[in-house]
Amino acid sequence: MLNLTIASVAETLYFAVARDTRIVSADYVSKIGATKENTIFEGYTPLNPTYPDTIFDGFIELDVSKPINPQLMYIILSSRMYSRFYFEPDKYGEYIAFYDNLKSNKAIMKEFKPVEKKESLIDIINIVNNIQTITGFLRGGYSGPTIIVYKY
Repeated sequence: MLNLTIASVAETLYFAVARDTRIVSADYVSKIGATKENTIFEGYTPLNPTYPDTIFDGFIELDVSKPINPQLMYIILSSRMYSRFYFEPDKYGEYIAFYDNLKSNKAIMKEFKPVEKKESLIDIINIVNNIQTITGFLRGGYSGPTIIVYKY
């Protein structure tokens, strides 16, 4: 028996229709000339789409103004990485300070945001939320993490 729910349709559309931010941003990254040689990037970004990785080793003493690579032109962040640190501020204060410094001192070139997927403990609200998610995908919205490309 076929059991189709709004949630299952939304999940199917997530994989069938929604374009992932890592794929969409890859075209932009290529267009601007960002490469593994001139860019510091986290995991779950177009230059490393499938594995976790941080950017902290790319800087001396966690100082955004002291990159190890003198050829640095771009920094690419993924919400799938930086949100982990913001989730535990007591544990990762120095990393959060690094991200905040980066955000305050470097210009965003482009940001790729996914369709927001909201969840609730109330089923009727989840139905409405899933319809909004499906509509967002059908209108060309993205899935995946938020990708932020900074000019260094």
